[in-house]
Amino acid sequence: MLGVIVASVVVLGGSGFGLKYLDSQAIAPDWTRGADPTWPASELSGIEPIPHGWYMVISDDRGEEAPPRFGFVRLDFIANPATGEPSFRGIGRVDMHPLFTPEGETFKENVIDPESIRLLGEEDESRQFLVASEGYAKDGIGPKLYLFDQAKGGAPLDVTPPEFEVSEGKGIRHNRGFEALGVTPDKAWAYTANEEPLIQDEASGCVRLIEVDLNAKKATREFAYKPGPATLCEKPKQLGLVEMVALDRGRLLTLERDEDGKGGFDGRLYLVDLDGATDVSGHEALDADTSPVTKTLLGTLSETGAPSANYEGFCLGPKFATGQLVILVSDGDTEADRAARFTLLMLSGDLEGANESSDEHAGQP
Repeated sequence: MLGVIVASVVVLGGSGFGLKYLDSQAIAPDWTRGADPTWPASELSGIEPIPHGWYMVISDDRGEEAPPRFGFVRLDFIANPATGEPSFRGIGRVDMHPLFTPEGETFKENVIDPESIRLLGEEDESRQFLVASEGYAKDGIGPKLYLFDQAKGGAPLDVTPPEFEVSEGKGIRHNRGFEALGVTPDKAWAYTANEEPLIQDEASGCVRLIEVDLNAKKATREFAYKPGPATLCEKPKQLGLVEMVALDRGRLLTLERDEDGKGGFDGRLYLVDLDGATDVSGHEALDADTSPVTKTLLGTLSETGAPSANYEGFCLGPKFATGQLVILVSDGDTEADRAARFTLLMLSGDLEGANESSDEHAGQP
């Protein structure tokens, strides 16, 4: 079931970037059950490219219906002979596998709440990857980054700042922990952030973006990031940062999402620069004197004509003559009988040359 390719392009005045919707395909529940026939359909909240046309995905299931799990899917594209732009040729079945502890056991319910997955590389013929876990505030479990070895299992890294931990009147709100995760191409730095403000940061409207030195395995810097403005309605049910891609140290692509409470979703893609933002490491609460990161809006999903869905994951796909392919994946779909939706966008503009944010966008949300 392929979506209709449309020709609308959203070009932001002065930004030099354009965002175009290309194609979309929703997949049936049976396509995501994995090897175990007793597992339910897997809603997908993260996607990451690996070699030869394959992608890693992760299920947004904290173990309520089946063990927390990740998987692999093949995405094939075909280029339009007239424009050279891709659409889906096909999407393979999602091959799901449980996440294991170092003891070779599956994770118990609510210990890990997977939201994003990023590849680190191959070592001794085993794949290494990071997973962002949202935490489970109702049980006092804070958000964490997990380092996994596909053959040996995974455990959390000790990089979560103390202000994120759950305590009276502080820390993450339930189901609003680490949602986004990015790793630089050289695999030296990782970035993660809470989806919506910590309890003590609500007045600021900002979430906290954490930088992690992957070689030293420690958090190095922390920045304020202000989501919004929302596009669906004045007071959305949800408004937050749901995914990111690290272009290099200090520059990110981010995906924000808002929900109107009536089944409607919208998203916005931003180019983010950390240069000039206040390092808020150790700040118990964010205040008005904090300078947040700089955001440049690259496009709004609804304006491109992309189908409405609960997009929580995205990655960069292959480059084409017309721009950089962006692949979105949804955590479920607005169609009741679909497990997930994959959507293709084309981002035009010079990402590599966009090192300096213009004064026009400096400090703007």
